[in-house]
Amino acid sequence: MSGEKTQFPGQRAGERVVLVFRRSMAVVRKAWILFVLSIAIGVALVVLLNGQPWVWGASGALLFISTLNLIYRLVLRHFSVYVLTNQRLRQVGQQGLFKKTVVDVQLSSIESISYEVPGLFGDIFKYGTMMIRTYVGDLRISFVSDPEMVYNELQGVVDKASSADRSAHKLENKD
Repeated sequence: MSGEKTQFPGQRAGERVVLVFRRSMAVVRKAWILFVLSIAIGVALVVLLNGQPWVWGASGALLFISTLNLIYRLVLRHFSVYVLTNQRLRQVGQQGLFKKTVVDVQLSSIESISYEVPGLFGDIFKYGTMMIRTYVGDLRISFVSDPEMVYNELQGVVDKASSADRSAHKLENKD
């Protein structure tokens, strides 16, 4: 999670990476379920209808499609990343194979941060949803791995940034 990369495209001078995090593997749970079900259905078809010539082809096609779906979901998860620096939070979202979106939120514009863990599965698989309220609007990040750790890191960096801003503002007012 943290320490994955210390540099990224678009990094500013003096900007230091604090944390790199991704969405939880729970994001691909439906693809995993489909994959397991396609194996079970394929095996059931072969066992029950072994004499039919189309059974092996249908089972193979089902397995192939569910495998492609799983790989696609895993690739999207891998290339969707959040980078927390000492100056901003950068969200890099991969949407489809060719569309990428980048959103930067300056730490000075963050008003409040909260997170929630959605019940038993969230507790078991350690994922939750982060809500970041800014002057511009709200940023909601679902399926965050270890939301408590991410919350604490983000809160600490925002507190440091806001205290540095207050100190700089006091110095400006003295002059």
